Amino acid sequence: MDSVLVEKITRLVLAKLEERPTAQPLTPEELRRWQDISASIQGTKAANPAADAAPRPLSREELKRWNEITASMQGTKAGGQVTFYRYNQ
Repeated sequence: MDSVLVEKITRLVLAKLEERPTAQPLTPEELRRWQDISASIQGTKAANPAADAAPRPLSREELKRWNEITASMQGTKAGGQVTFYRYNQ
């Protein structure tokens, strides 16, 4: 490739980049919106402390529902065993 052409193109690109900075500060409205979002996230964490707690075993009702769901899945037998089918290409 022609080195003079590459140099001209590079100078044009650099000049364009210097004209307009890529990072702009947030407007007051954007900053207010960001603070609202941050506050709502913090509020959710404070309102639901159990989400950060250690996992717990399923209750009897949850376990019953889990068994109903898994039993209804195609390819799963009532005893919880999965049936595998061979796929040949």
